[in-house]
Amino acid sequence: MKIDITPIKEGKGLSLVRDVELDLAWEDREAGIRLLAPWRVHAKVVHAEAGYLLTGKAQGSYMAWCDRCLLPLEKEMAVTFSECFVPVYQGEQGNDDECRLLENDQIDLKEVILEQIILELPMKHLCSTECAGLCPHCGVNLNEETCACKAPPDPRLSKLSQLLEPKGGGQNG
Repeated sequence: MKIDITPIKEGKGLSLVRDVELDLAWEDREAGIRLLAPWRVHAKVVHAEAGYLLTGKAQGSYMAWCDRCLLPLEKEMAVTFSECFVPVYQGEQGNDDECRLLENDQIDLKEVILEQIILELPMKHLCSTECAGLCPHCGVNLNEETCACKAPPDPRLSKLSQLLEPKGGGQNG
C-alpha cells in the first residue's frame, strides 16, 4: 500500500493518518516463516522541516516451525516503525543519509513494515518455553510421550565412570 502525501505537501506541520489492514504476503521458505494476513496498521505521516516523518504500529501474526519439536506454531507480533523520507530532488543533494528517498509523492508502507517485521522476528521459534523437543536417539516428541531410550554415555566421560566401578581386593572392595 502506498500513501500519497500530496494533501500535506504544501504545508509544513500538516499530517495524514491511515488505519488499514494489509496482506503482506511474505514467506521465507528456507527459515520456514510465513506472515499470515491481515496485518492491522496505524500510520501517521507528518510534513516536517527536512522532509516527511512516517511513524506507526503494525500488528499481525506469523507461522513458523518450533525449533525444538518441529511442530507448526502461530505467534502474534507487533512492530513499531519510524522512517524519514525526503523528496528525490533533496536526496540528490546528499544532505541526509538517514532518510529514504520519496518518489512520485508516495510512501510505500508495505516495504517499511516488512523491513521492521523481518528485523524483529526471533532467531529461534519455540511453541513454548517449556518445549522438551525431540529425543535425539529415537525422534519421539518428548512433549507428548516419554521414550524408552537409554542414552549412551558420553565417550569423553568414560574415565570418570571407571571411578564408580567397585575395585577388587581389600576389605572394602
